[in-house]
Amino acid sequence: MKNLSLVMNVILSIAVAVLFYLHFSSASASDPDSDPLSDKQKTEDLAKNIKVSDAQGSAIIVYVNIDTLFEKYKYYKDVSVEVENNLAAIEGNFKNKVMKYQEDFQTYIDKAGQGLIPKEQAEQIEGDLMKRKTAIENEEKNIGALQEQQSKKLEKVQKKLYEFFKAFTASNNYSCVLTYTSRGEGALGIKDELDVTNKVLDALNSEYESTKTPPKK
Repeated sequence: MKNLSLVMNVILSIAVAVLFYLHFSSASASDPDSDPLSDKQKTEDLAKNIKVSDAQGSAIIVYVNIDTLFEKYKYYKDVSVEVENNLAAIEGNFKNKVMKYQEDFQTYIDKAGQGLIPKEQAEQIEGDLMKRKTAIENEEKNIGALQEQQSKKLEKVQKKLYEFFKAFTASNNYSCVLTYTSRGEGALGIKDELDVTNKVLDALNSEYESTKTPPKK
């Protein structure tokens, strides 16, 4: 029995030793500190192994400050002012009609309540007020369409810019034109020599000025 007990103890000791080795060798393999390649090195190797097309490899990109473009592009400024004035006129005209209707309606109610308006005249006034109310309601429904009509004028400017930059990239063999803002949005860390904002503005404004009809004397 002693020999059997001794043999069992030896077997158990060997088993514990094997488990101990397996546990710590597995932990070592999963430990990033023991990895022959660091995370940074893995990332660099991964990036290097990505294959790109010839066009992607030779991409040439320039940049435009979109804030400056919209601030100084005369065509955009003129259209924006026109749209803002038209929208203000539409909203102001509608607001005035509503206020005048409300004033006239209240005046009628006050006078009718005091018995100052004859029956026949009251019917005529009520009919007129009803027509004006219906007209105001119809106009209110159409305001959205009028606003959309004005916004389409700005869409023409956007289309103009899209067509211009498409031709600009093609003629200069650029891959694309990226935008950034003065607030630090969009592309960052741009080299000054890659910023074509001023050149683009000079070309756009010169072209716009040439299409404007000179004022009649």
